[in-house]
Amino acid sequence: MKKSWLSIFLPEDEYIEKRILYFLGEAAILGICVSLLFLIASYTYPLHIIETNMFFSFVVVGQVIYIFLRYIFSGMEYTDTFSSNDYKREMKKSFFNLLHLCLYFLRSMYWLAVFHKNSPSGET
Repeated sequence: MKKSWLSIFLPEDEYIEKRILYFLGEAAILGICVSLLFLIASYTYPLHIIETNMFFSFVVVGQVIYIFLRYIFSGMEYTDTFSSNDYKREMKKSFFNLLHLCLYFLRSMYWLAVFHKNSPSGET
């Protein structure tokens, strides 16, 4: 895969490169399926719970999160772990780092919502 613009962002290791391409393909197929289901449901039952552009931005963010989670939980970056205890320790550390990142993201989104609500130009 040396003739593609995507090869700039992929690692040199062929195994990891192939696995990441699988993850990208899986995320694309899941995103397409979820988008089609949303479009079918929104035309069948027009509830207008969420706007279409907001939904598709969630789909893109969901695809990125899916790829990162698949990469983290596949254990490909733990090439220096030799025992199952080392692997479990590294996975636990990754899980808590991910949990911390999610909590930070949710807190940031909350503060952005509060700031937007209290701003003079913010619509409620």
